[in-house]
Amino acid sequence: MTLSSLVFILVALIFTGLWYCLQQRDVSVSPAVITAVVPWFAIVGVGVAVVRSTRSVGSSGPSLWSLTIYLSTGALITALWLVFDGLGVENRPRWTAVFGVVAAGVVGGLSLLTVGEFSTRVLFWNSVAVVLAVGVAALVTQFVFAHNRHDQRWLGAAVLFAHVLDATTTAVGLERLGMSEQNPISASIIHIGDSVGVPGVGLFLLIKTAVAVAVVSLLTDDTVGPRLDTTAFLVIATGAGLVPAVHNLFAFVFSVR
Repeated sequence: MTLSSLVFILVALIFTGLWYCLQQRDVSVSPAVITAVVPWFAIVGVGVAVVRSTRSVGSSGPSLWSLTIYLSTGALITALWLVFDGLGVENRPRWTAVFGVVAAGVVGGLSLLTVGEFSTRVLFWNSVAVVLAVGVAALVTQFVFAHNRHDQRWLGAAVLFAHVLDATTTAVGLERLGMSEQNPISASIIHIGDSVGVPGVGLFLLIKTAVAVAVVSLLTDDTVGPRLDTTAFLVIATGAGLVPAVHNLFAFVFSVR
């Protein structure tokens, strides 16, 4: 059995045990607490970028290590909720988000310390990708989600921004930094666009934006209050865009010189 398999099994057991404790103690997990998990996805994105940039993990190692990072992050969040419950912490959503932002900053900062000299070209194009994503997400949010309540509008904007950032980072990676697209679905969309005379990265951005808008529009129509399952799905949808977007930003720093 490989090291990656052993670590995965150990982390899976730890996560299962912590989740069981959470259920046994009947810790309340509200929609607001679930929403506060969003910053933690950045940790996963950084971790996946580190794993995939490491040559020593082997050909089959990255995927298993990536799953381990997801489970490890889930275990940290669960442990944090147990600590909050034991200490009687008030305003758990705020502190869940705060710890997530701090943890993401620490993990990201430590990973960047291993790089050495930074490429100014990468920093410039990473900045361009982020600014473009903010602009597109803000514009679409203003016109499409203006009718939503404040809490749902925030989460809808998070879903949209995450997927737009995935598209803009993919665009600068392919068009300006000489990277290749590893996701077969994304690569197929970009190839189809290029083959019919439409900029592939532009088509990818359009589709990612349209899908994000459709998902948010379908799931944020509650009139009484946000449901736990709806909130959880939107948070997962945010993570599905944020993890690859953060991965792209850090992978560029690790790979391009």
